[in-house]
Amino acid sequence: MAFRFRRSVKIAPGLRVNFGKRGVSLSGGVRGASITVGSRGTYGNVGIPGTGLSYRSRIDGGKQRRFQEREQRRIEKEYQRVEKEQRHQEALSNIKLNLNKDDGTLQIENAFGETLSRGDLSLLWQQKGQTVREWLEQQAEEINGDVDLLTKIHEDTPDPESIPEYQQNEFSEDPPK
Repeated sequence: MAFRFRRSVKIAPGLRVNFGKRGVSLSGGVRGASITVGSRGTYGNVGIPGTGLSYRSRIDGGKQRRFQEREQRRIEKEYQRVEKEQRHQEALSNIKLNLNKDDGTLQIENAFGETLSRGDLSLLWQQKGQTVREWLEQQAEEINGDVDLLTKIHEDTPDPESIPEYQQNEFSEDPPK
């Protein structure tokens, strides 16, 4: 058996404030018919005085309204999920690759400049792996080409015994005075 608490205070003819364990409500009406407004909704009450027979019904559309609110939240959540997925696909459609030639690190960013997650990287390799490989091979050829130039720099160096040839160019301005 649970303890119950209820206290009703009349504040005007036909108007009462009810205090209970779960909160406060306001009741208004005449003997045998009233309306109660509380934290759990709005109810209409009718009864036959002195008999103990009464009927109570929710009149603010409680279950239906809660169902509609819940359905609206579900639709909004699904819309946000689809919108997020579309932004995600859009971000993945425009990938930016950047190779740091000093330390060899590869940075991959989406259209919004964010670093890709592991899942996105996996998706990128599945869908565009060949394109990324070709880009990396091109970058490697550029780096290796620079290394080849450095190893053959002596071939472009002039002979120290040769006499330099000078060309005289005219100045576009008058000489200083």
